[in-house]
Amino acid sequence: MITKNDNVLRAWRDGLKARNGKHTLRTDGKHLWSYRLLIGIRKGGVCFLKDATAPCGEFHSVTTSCHVGEARRYADVVFHPKVWAVTPEIGYVPSIPF
Repeated sequence: MITKNDNVLRAWRDGLKARNGKHTLRTDGKHLWSYRLLIGIRKGGVCFLKDATAPCGEFHSVTTSCHVGEARRYADVVFHPKVWAVTPEIGYVPSIPF
């Protein structure tokens, strides 16, 4: 489904597939990507978000920072990038499906 960012994030929370019109934010229902960066994983109905922003020392782009900020409303747990990197269940990077 092609939709607005807010609906992409709702789809991620609900385990559904969606992407925005510019292909900059997308989910396969389990993983959430900003561009090619994995920023979220939904596991067991819980949404985990990687805080990929400048204050945490992991700035990628203004758009990615906005995606992370918007996704905070839907995430159950927000991980610092260093914690994300050492959590094997979270740090897994699958191929992008579309």
